[in-house]
Amino acid sequence: MERMLGYERGELIGVHISRLYPGGTDSPVLRQTMESLQAGGWSGERNLLTKQGSVVPMLETVKPLNDEAGKPVGYVCTLRDIRERRAREQALQESEEQYRQLYENAPIGDFSVDMDGRIHDVNKSAVQLLGYARDDLIGRSIIDLYADTPAGKEKAQQLNQRIRAGEEVYDEEMEMRRADGSSVWVSLTVQLVRDAQGQPIGRRGLVLDTTGRKLAEEALRERERERAQALEQLQVAQQQLIQSGKLAAMGELVAGVAHEINNPLAAILGYTQLLLRGDSGEKDRGRLERVLAETERVARIVQNLLSFARQQKPEWEAFCVNKALASVMELRGYDLKVNNIELTMDLAPGAQVVIGDRQQLEQVFLNIVNNAERAMTTAHQRGRLEVKTRRVKNSVRITFVDDGPGIPADIVQSIFDPFFTTAEPGEGTGLGLSICYGIVQELGGRIEMETPQQGGCAFVVELPLAEDPQISCDPPSDSGTGG
Repeated sequence: MERMLGYERGELIGVHISRLYPGGTDSPVLRQTMESLQAGGWSGERNLLTKQGSVVPMLETVKPLNDEAGKPVGYVCTLRDIRERRAREQALQESEEQYRQLYENAPIGDFSVDMDGRIHDVNKSAVQLLGYARDDLIGRSIIDLYADTPAGKEKAQQLNQRIRAGEEVYDEEMEMRRADGSSVWVSLTVQLVRDAQGQPIGRRGLVLDTTGRKLAEEALRERERERAQALEQLQVAQQQLIQSGKLAAMGELVAGVAHEINNPLAAILGYTQLLLRGDSGEKDRGRLERVLAETERVARIVQNLLSFARQQKPEWEAFCVNKALASVMELRGYDLKVNNIELTMDLAPGAQVVIGDRQQLEQVFLNIVNNAERAMTTAHQRGRLEVKTRRVKNSVRITFVDDGPGIPADIVQSIFDPFFTTAEPGEGTGLGLSICYGIVQELGGRIEMETPQQGGCAFVVELPLAEDPQISCDPPSDSGTGG
């Protein structure tokens, strides 16, 4: 008693019990205690006064004291100090409140879920993340909150099966559905809650909003794709610049050489023709005709060199690509037929008008057709050549596809180089595609070689269309299939 209330043993003898109750004789607690004696006694917690007047919690047990006849003559009161227990309870309550505050105010969503996937509790961040009221989430299946797509539902079901099998999940990327139907990407971690025997009785799901990070990653990937495309375009531009530099340097050299050759060549041609007009024997005449033929061949080569060097002044005008193409095909049609080359033409209708030197563009077409014919006849003495035009936005695309042996991958980068040729010695100068490249580039277009899946070779020429064509571009009469 001294330790609990501060009284010595003799100090309470003869003192009314009301001294120990706050309020004294008027204390409702005392009145309740006295009334409980009539019912056989009472036991419970009471706040009692110490000698110093402070209030302390006690566990009070009161029982009536009867005489031999069973008549109540007093009562016995037993007190137990419960201050330490109250302190522990208070500490536990404060700890629980602190945990609740941490749970509620955690920066990531926190879900308490049973093993069947039903939500028991959620924190404030989870409510804000998904846009639902707390009451709308309690009792709901967690699977209902994942993306409402076949892939999203399937992944959610698989995840649920893994967790029910006792597996914990860490940093799983999931798509969840907000109350307004929008999507939010989260990093999901699921930990199992176990009982005293270690058996899973629930799970705790932690979700971190990663939508911003995912959007940033997607933007980064898009920038990486754009960078790769820009790098590819830069590499193409570099190749074109290198090719243009080669052509410019070679053009200067070729122009000088061609002009030097032209003067003596003209004299040889002139004197040979004079000799042929005179009285020469049959044997000499044959030799002179041979000299004339070879000299004319040299003259053609010189003209090609001059074309390559761009010494002729181009005559620019608006003209129809289909008509220029049909003109070349008409010129080559007979030779193609004789060499068993089946020609198919598919010319797009409409005004496919470009501005440039028509004769030069026809030279490009002629060179491509000649190369295709030579490749096919050399490979298998026959073949098929498909020629078509198509409008692509503000350009016209001309495609030549043959079924020849194609061009080996190791020399594709060199086919537009001056003097590069795969023909036998004496059959080509190696200037044809270089000239084609220069002409097309001068027209503001591009020329490329492609390898079709079925084999063979395809050359694609793409030219910008005239903005306001003022000429008629009726379909050529010979557009169609020939052989």
